Amino acid sequence: MDKHSQAGGLRGHRRRKLAAALARRFQAEGLTIHQLAAQIGRRPGTVRRLLEEGGLRTDDGPCLGASDLELSALLARRYRDGASIADLSRDTAIDRRVVRRLLGAAGIAPRPHRSPDHVAAMVEQYRAGASIRGLAARSGLSYAGARSVLLAAGVRLRSRGHPSAADPPDGRPRQDTPAGDGREHLLGGVPWILSALAGPRRPLTAPPDHPNTTRHEAGPAAPPGTTSIPTPIQ
Repeated sequence: MDKHSQAGGLRGHRRRKLAAALARRFQAEGLTIHQLAAQIGRRPGTVRRLLEEGGLRTDDGPCLGASDLELSALLARRYRDGASIADLSRDTAIDRRVVRRLLGAAGIAPRPHRSPDHVAAMVEQYRAGASIRGLAARSGLSYAGARSVLLAAGVRLRSRGHPSAADPPDGRPRQDTPAGDGREHLLGGVPWILSALAGPRRPLTAPPDHPNTTRHEAGPAAPPGTTSIPTPIQ
């Protein structure tokens, strides 16, 4: 029991009664530990202990009712997913120094601080076409961590399977397909591919008055079962 609790006379039956009441409010009203602490005039750490004494256990959010070993594992998982030490301290009402100690017990080394310049560089690289996985590898973050950084910076993420390309500066949708029905774009603009797909061709005969062409007399008919090959125009 901390000195603040002792100074307030929070002991015995009164303490158990307050712990039970806080546990009910925490579950029914969805208040955070910090909100409850502000309402009753107690420290967040004291409220956390009271909630645990009231029988609460959660694996997310404040991670109540967990042993130190379990708490280390829960915090380490969330830290790998992109949460900062400040985030973990705020959500759990555990002092930052204790959070660092618990992460260290799980074998987690603190990440370098993400400065505004670092975040801006990640945003710029993503908009220039870098993938989230590539940003994560370069920044020492998990995929979820890099994604969280981009979302927190207000970046509109590309859909899965979308080719990596810079976001248009004016925010309008990209026009990745040229004008027309798109077949030339998909097939590389090679006309003979379309012809092959359409089936066998008849010999081409140049118009009689077409410039720069020579008209050829039709040769003997091709044997059955063979395909006629047009005579090249000289």
